[in-house]
Amino acid sequence: MTYNTEQGYWQSDGAVSVPINSRDMAKLEKTKRELEEDNDALRAKVEVLLEML
Repeated sequence: MTYNTEQGYWQSDGAVSVPINSRDMAKLEKTKRELEEDNDALRAKVEVLLEML
């Protein structure tokens, strides 16, 4: 995995060698969605703080 700084996301270097079942995939997608929401909220807070400077 590598982090694409221009696009702002992690990118796979190739095929995943470990199979993932649909339940695990759903949990990962939910966690990803929650983390993206948290990240958006934190970015908004940073914007507000920067405007206060």
